[in-house]
Amino acid sequence: MNLEDYFKKGITVLDFWASWCKPCRNTHPRMIKLFEKYQTDNFNFIGISVDKNTADWERAITKDSLTRWPNILSYKNDRGIDLTDKYNVNSYPTKILIDKNGIVIGYYVGDDFTEFEKKLKEVFGY
Repeated sequence: MNLEDYFKKGITVLDFWASWCKPCRNTHPRMIKLFEKYQTDNFNFIGISVDKNTADWERAITKDSLTRWPNILSYKNDRGIDLTDKYNVNSYPTKILIDKNGIVIGYYVGDDFTEFEKKLKEVFGY
C-alpha cells in the first residue's frame, strides 16, 4: 500500500524519527497513547525513519513497541522518493498531519505535543 492509499482512509499522521534521536524516542510512549485514544478506521499513523542502519531501526521499533502501525524507511519508500525531501523535513521528530485528500493540515517539529494534540482534538471533536 502506498501513502496515498492511507490518506484516502482519513486522517494520517506521518511521524518522522530515527533510532539515534533521543527526543524522537522519548515521544514514542505519548504517540502510542494518542494512537490508542483516536484509533478508528479513519485514523492512520505511519512511522517514517531516517535511519540508514536497518538493524538499529528494527530494534528501536521493537523496543519502543511501535508495532501498532506501519513503519517505513524514508529512503526506501514504494516509489523511490526520499520522503524527508518530499515533505521538507529537516529536524526530528517531525509530525505531519494529512487529511483524506492528501492535504497537509498540520506540521509539528520537536517534542512539544501541545499544538499537535490541539489539532487532533479539533479534527476529531474530542
